[in-house]
Amino acid sequence: MDEIWGGGSEFPLLFGPSACVCGQANNSIAMFLAAADGNGARLDGLTFHSYPLGGGELAAKVVQPELLRGVATATDCYLQAGRQHSKSLRLSLTESNSNAATGANSGQNRYANGLWYVASLGASALNGLQLHSRWKLWDPRVAYRPLALTQTFGFLNKDFDRVTPDFFVAVLHKRLVGDGAPLPVASSN
Repeated sequence: MDEIWGGGSEFPLLFGPSACVCGQANNSIAMFLAAADGNGARLDGLTFHSYPLGGGELAAKVVQPELLRGVATATDCYLQAGRQHSKSLRLSLTESNSNAATGANSGQNRYANGLWYVASLGASALNGLQLHSRWKLWDPRVAYRPLALTQTFGFLNKDFDRVTPDFFVAVLHKRLVGDGAPLPVASSN
């Protein structure tokens, strides 16, 4: 990037690595940040994935308050690593959904998945994330990997004639919160 952009004022921001492993012996975030430091690399943002409810059927999981509360801490490992690396590092959730199930319709296109989505959007705001991206916005007719055609993660189905309840959560969030403005909150003791 230095050779192409020369470090001028138009220098693009550098984000990475879009990791999905943190807090284990094979901690890709720690290795990535150590390599960036060791090579004197410039890093503007840390990106990562989160599928906090695991695999399987969602209907029973999304009505368990302790699991929904756990959504707020699902990205803690990434956040801690990024903030230890640099206080100015931009933190972004670049791929998320309730679970990473690859079987047909594990519940991501049902009303219940909206409960996870509300919790995840709130956790992202609470943790100061600059971006919260979904995997995926629509369910395509073709896929780049096996079983991806049976996934129902999107806001829109394959025929673009039906939206999931999560779409309405996203619209409501955008209209209430916009691009990061805090929600007005009233409290009484």
